[in-house]
Amino acid sequence: MCRATYRSTPLADSSALGRKFRNRICHKHKNPVDKHWATRLPSRVVPNWTCPRICSVLRAVAWVGFGCLPVAPSAVSGRHFFSVIPLSTALPVRTKVTLPCTFVRSLSYLSSFGRFSERKITDMKSADVAIAGGGIIGLSTALELATTGRKVTVFDRREAMSEASRAAAGMLAGNDPENPPELRSLARLSLTLYPEFLARVEALSGMKIPIRTTATLQGVLQIPHGATALSEAEIQALAPGANTSGWSFFLMEERSLDAWDLAECLPAAARAAGIDLHEHTSVLRAGFRNGGVELDTSAGSFSAGQFLNAAGAWASEIHGPLPTAPRKGHMLTAELPGPLQMHCVLRTPKVYIVPRGDGRYTIGPTVEDAGFDKEVDPERIHALFHKAVELWPVLRNASIAETWTGLRPGSGDGLPIIDATASRCWIATGHFKNGIMLGPATAHLLCQWIDGSQPEVDLSPFRIARFCSSAAASW
Repeated sequence: MCRATYRSTPLADSSALGRKFRNRICHKHKNPVDKHWATRLPSRVVPNWTCPRICSVLRAVAWVGFGCLPVAPSAVSGRHFFSVIPLSTALPVRTKVTLPCTFVRSLSYLSSFGRFSERKITDMKSADVAIAGGGIIGLSTALELATTGRKVTVFDRREAMSEASRAAAGMLAGNDPENPPELRSLARLSLTLYPEFLARVEALSGMKIPIRTTATLQGVLQIPHGATALSEAEIQALAPGANTSGWSFFLMEERSLDAWDLAECLPAAARAAGIDLHEHTSVLRAGFRNGGVELDTSAGSFSAGQFLNAAGAWASEIHGPLPTAPRKGHMLTAELPGPLQMHCVLRTPKVYIVPRGDGRYTIGPTVEDAGFDKEVDPERIHALFHKAVELWPVLRNASIAETWTGLRPGSGDGLPIIDATASRCWIATGHFKNGIMLGPATAHLLCQWIDGSQPEVDLSPFRIARFCSSAAASW
């Protein structure tokens, strides 16, 4: 017996086509915070069926009887799901969906008639550099290495840019007063490299990554040295209706982008640059053989001259225990109608509100130690939304359009781990909330290091050895 179930976390999407239709479907949001209709949601809303034994039968019925394309099953909370998409019809905007549903955001799931299988490595058995992790760190480094003429292969356990990189708010917050002091030189370099990085990605992918905001209104308990406190009138001019009680505010020049834009463009740019991208292929182990690195992957063995572990929260699964852990974060998108809008980021140590244009705002974050759990908790969404309303009461008139979670790779001291772990192996993980911002600099410095040059920024604060003997000794 099949029954419909509701999945609150959207599936990943790395296809431009999936994003193209995101505005066309809506559904009734099942969240106690808000009962309004969501209007900017993914392209297809389809029934999601629990079917432990009869997926093959459903595939045949869907294809022959209903004119549907089967979509690959996936596992969530120990249950298996199967979805179908009608070929002949598309739900119109503001069509009420009465069945609980899931969202299919990528047409790449349409392969193999619904049977999710990892491809065998056949024609690509070696590379100059192999990278585990197709997020912002892995793909940025791959692009940088490809410019030197190296043959680069990237493996990702899911779709590229589908984990923390896609879940991010996209703030290039190099001057956030919450950042550790050790991060400043790396952040400055990355902000300097960002225009060239975005231009390269846009040129290779043929798509645009627009800058969404250029300023941040930062709330603090004490104005930092060198900054100027804004008057109430100046604050209200930038964020009409902001509640300034308990905070002092100053203005920073700081840009933000939509991580979804980058998540669509960067994999396309990597492929255009000649990088081999193996999605749904996990790196299980890395060892040494014949003067190179031998990888055991879920699709077979692979050889490379050098290896980078950029697998984010999953990095320790490849190289053994690391002083890192996933840091779960809830986020949401709110839609605000009417003429009263805000055009800069509004941020305090408790919450941030990031304008996305067209009355849409990304709100975050929570920071939770929940292991690898990615389920959306309505109570945490409720609390997060009300923190935002407390800071900017105008949001009382907003509706919640999207909710999601991400697993940030966190380290014991909040700093990245960027290090050489052996003569041919490197690791880059633990970027926590700053992966999008630090991607270009991390890639640039790793490329210098792999080339045999001295990195232009001192990386000693990010070495694995800082975590005392036990963690460093295992390397």
